[in-house]
Amino acid sequence: MKVTIDEKTVEIIKNMLKEQNKTAVRIAKTGAACGGIEKEIVMDEEKENDDVVVDHDIKIVADKSISFFFTSALITHKEGINGIRFKIV
Repeated sequence: MKVTIDEKTVEIIKNMLKEQNKTAVRIAKTGAACGGIEKEIVMDEEKENDDVVVDHDIKIVADKSISFFFTSALITHKEGINGIRFKIV
């Protein structure tokens, strides 16, 4: 798994981890679609079956069953009317 965090997103994630008392950013599978898996970014904890990478002193985790999808991914964010939304590009 190779995942990094966009420079503009680092402080937002660090603040959210602190506010929610969590230690990692999780790439979580939420379903499957024609274009592959559907996923979301959530603040969480590292689990036994996770692949883990660290970027900007932030743990990024994903279950080993989906981590192979992320060979060159970037976590970024977008701010809008409904608040902050994370995305993987």
